[in-house]
Amino acid sequence: MTFKDRFRNLANEARKKGLHVHFVRNLKDYAGMNWKIARSMGYSCAPKTILIASNMTWETKYRTLRHELVEVGLMKSGMKYWPAHCRALKSER
Repeated sequence: MTFKDRFRNLANEARKKGLHVHFVRNLKDYAGMNWKIARSMGYSCAPKTILIASNMTWETKYRTLRHELVEVGLMKSGMKYWPAHCRALKSER
């Protein structure tokens, strides 16, 4: 299975959970971010949306979406952003 296929499957899982995945051209130095962080950084972002930088390989897009979904899930359960982000980073290993 290609990373593009893996990304599509993961994006479909996200949609089933009520999340939207959007590609954007310019996230500066970021590969992706969820709506809560995007808004705090001045990006226009609808609720329950994950932004993914479009200028990356499918492998990076897949890994970024996986990270964001872990992070969002932890934040939904009450964890603050930074601990959720750190745990999502650990889950990547």
